[in-house]
Order: sequence, then C-alpha cells, then structure tokens
Amino acid sequence: MACDMRAVEFPQMSGDSMSRNRVNKHCPEDQRPARVLVVDDLPASRLLLYRVFSALKYDVSLAADGEEAWYLMVSRQPFDIVLTDLEMPALDGLQLAQRIRKSGRDEIRDRPVIIHSSTDPAQLRDPIAADPLTFCLPKPLEVGRLKETLVKIQEAVSGAADSTSIKLPPF
Repeated sequence: MACDMRAVEFPQMSGDSMSRNRVNKHCPEDQRPARVLVVDDLPASRLLLYRVFSALKYDVSLAADGEEAWYLMVSRQPFDIVLTDLEMPALDGLQLAQRIRKSGRDEIRDRPVIIHSSTDPAQLRDPIAADPLTFCLPKPLEVGRLKETLVKIQEAVSGAADSTSIKLPPF
C-alpha cells in the first residue's frame, strides 16, 4: 500500500506554543516523510518555517523554545532534522545543539541541527566549526539557502555510518 500523504492534520495551540500533529496510520516507516522539529520563540517565524517545510514535504513539529524542543526530542519518535532559532529564552539554539550532541541516545545525538540566526555567521563559526552536523542558516529565511543547507546535510549524513536512520526528502 502506498503512503497516503493526505494525513489528517490537527493544529494545536497551547499557551504561546504551536504544535502540529500528523495522524497517518497507513504510512510505513520507509515511506514516511522526513520529520523536522522547528524551534523558534516567535509564533510568526514558526508559522513561516512550518509552511516552508510542509511545502518541501516534511512532517513538521513546532516548539516555542529549547526546553520544549528537548522535551519533544526525548519523549517522541526521533526527528530527522532540528532547525532552531539562536536567540531564545530559557535554552537558546546553541545550548540546545550542545545538549543534543551530549545526549546518550544516538537517535538524538546524531541528528543534524540547523541554527537559524540573524547573528553574523562568523560569530557562530567557532562554536559549530568542529561539528559536521551543525549548520548555520542566516535570517531572513531564503528558501534557496535552506535547500542548499538541506543538500549539505544530505551529503554530510550520506557518509555517516548510520545515515540510513536519517531520512531526508530528495530535491
């Protein structure tokens, strides 16, 4: 049976956070869309990124800050990519990326992270230079740059020993 991509979607609001749950009982694991976790404290930014990733055929989950993102990562099925804003209250994007890399669970630790920031990328070079699975994407969002970053991620994970456990849609 083919994967029915017309999944039933239930947008939910809880406080200032939005999340999207996709229900699809007829989608085998090998045919499921790639899962992305979008983390941003600004609702408008989350909505924009939700729409962009949905158009690229990703299954999108949203978190309002790093703490909520971490909770989703440890309590749900693993995400294939995490895209996080840099500047957020509580746990910022860089701290979230560091927590991900220190995780004792491979399905969390080995996931690509995109840090989306209006900060000069040169300022992020040192903290992320040694990490081949952390990428910087400047604000404002340009879909072409996002796609380029996703291609870089695909290239980075294709050489990894466990690359089969990371799913990305083709471009």
